[in-house]
Amino acid sequence: MIRVFADLNCPFCYVQHKRLQSQDFETDVQWCFIEHAPGLNSQVSSPAAMNTLLQEYNLICQRAQDVVINKPRFCVNTRLAILSLISVQLLKPSIAPLYQAALFDAYWKDGKDISSTLVLRNLLNSVGINELNFHEKAVSIQQKWQQYWQDEQFDERIPAIESIHGNKLLGLQHGDNIASFVSDKLEELTDNALVCRILRENSIAIVKSPELYLKLQQNDHSMEFIHYDSLNELIRNAENNPPELIILDFANDSDKNFQTIDILKNPNISIRDIPTLYSLERKEDESLAFSLGAVDILMRDGSTENLLAKIRQRLLESKKLSQLTQSANIDQMTGLLNRREFDNLYQRLWRICSRKLLKLSLIMVDIDFFKNYNDKLGHLEGDKCLVKVSSLIQDSVQRSSDLVARFGGEEFVIALFDTNMEQASNIAEKIRVNVEQAAIPHPSSPIGKFITVSLGICVASPHADYSPLKAIKMADQALYTSKENGRNQSNELTLELPSYAR
Repeated sequence: MIRVFADLNCPFCYVQHKRLQSQDFETDVQWCFIEHAPGLNSQVSSPAAMNTLLQEYNLICQRAQDVVINKPRFCVNTRLAILSLISVQLLKPSIAPLYQAALFDAYWKDGKDISSTLVLRNLLNSVGINELNFHEKAVSIQQKWQQYWQDEQFDERIPAIESIHGNKLLGLQHGDNIASFVSDKLEELTDNALVCRILRENSIAIVKSPELYLKLQQNDHSMEFIHYDSLNELIRNAENNPPELIILDFANDSDKNFQTIDILKNPNISIRDIPTLYSLERKEDESLAFSLGAVDILMRDGSTENLLAKIRQRLLESKKLSQLTQSANIDQMTGLLNRREFDNLYQRLWRICSRKLLKLSLIMVDIDFFKNYNDKLGHLEGDKCLVKVSSLIQDSVQRSSDLVARFGGEEFVIALFDTNMEQASNIAEKIRVNVEQAAIPHPSSPIGKFITVSLGICVASPHADYSPLKAIKMADQALYTSKENGRNQSNELTLELPSYAR
């Protein structure tokens, strides 16, 4: 179930209503109507209000050519219409979607004044309701929605979609974006949590041990050490940025009768499954530390190099375990993301980049004449080749923010967060060169002795009016050009913002 905050006199909300309606999401949506501009009056439409209406109408004509809409001759106040709709939602919920559609169409298609009680009565009659009655709870419900919309991080924008997990989709959205947001049944994350998860380095939480924190963070910059003054602070932060390891001070926890590690093992704590290490000053405490549930210990008198080496080893083992538990998201042959998990993360990245006005680059990679390779050497050798090429691609893409996936067969895809054309082209060329220089023999290639790859690049400026699939199709189109032009090369295309959004 999602909630949509909207107003009946907003053309963007009208389009969003039509798109949700066309995708048959009625049972998944709770409509929460608010007054976006409560001062409007159909009898006295100010020049400023009419100018805003014209601008919004013209923008809809550009952005939503799939929806039929007519420009009204006046600006309308929607309070009575909203209260009547809430009343119908309470008294006759099965009819509410029909009445809602009638209200939207009355203003945006027929140009009727839906602030008029006569118009409202006629619309109610059209859906089988004989009287215009306002439910006693209608006002309080509308006020509650209004206050929530004003208090939460909606930036006063409508339409605004919110999931049960608090995720938000603001403004008019492409139909594919809406479908992805509504039907997404996988792990739900807030935008900030997703950015943190994708962009963070190996994050190590150190609780109440400032000396150890300073010692480690000054000597290793490949890991992100974060110091917390209390367990509560760690738990609050972990909601959006969970660490990969937790280090506790044994002496400090001993003074608290080991309450800290007990709390961390509580099944109701979100970070209960994150490996916990104890830092010790005395060797004789080692046995007790393990019995309390620590996965490893760090001796404080050891060299910094040994401490860091042990932490890296624990990180590696943690990642291996995580990969095993997430095997449904991994392509078993290559170890890369599979197509399903890539699609899931890519669509979320698209929404983030759209809102934050960041570039999102895609690189499609295809092994040249791979069918010839399989036919000549057999599928076992073909599988080995796929593994080798996937490893070369992964090694060429360094940032933790980049997604690398097997797209299907001998084709791979890379999504590069906040990456421009020059950067994407450099990465594509690095992949091409690394594969060629690996000198994997290809006895049946028409273009050389070794395995090569062709690449297609699309550097996109994501926008709500674009489907995320558009950039993938353009990257695939650029890949096709590379093949047509002789292979073992890359070509690029650019997906700019719509002209009205530049």
